Amino acid sequence: FLWPILLLVMVLFQDLAALKPAFLWASIRRFPKPYAQTSILTCLIMVGQTVLVSGLMTYPLPLFVLVIPLAIYLMMVCLHVVGWLYYAHREALHWFTETL
Repeated sequence: FLWPILLLVMVLFQDLAALKPAFLWASIRRFPKPYAQTSILTCLIMVGQTVLVSGLMTYPLPLFVLVIPLAIYLMMVCLHVVGWLYYAHREALHWFTETL
């Protein structure tokens, strides 16, 4: 459930100090419904990827060669979905707002 927000925090802040549980939960509380939808979607994609990869790994080498690019593509789809989550709700998060 926390994977999308952990990924966003690590990519955008590039600091382990931003992984404080209070910060993560406060961020999730700012947009709970879209975050839950994104979390479910990314979990479904990753479960589908795991099932697909484990099923194709039992076949001979030519099909196995397709497994690695397919797994990378599905991971990129997850990253794209998480990126759109941040893009759509960046104002609600208030992570990088300047105070004058």
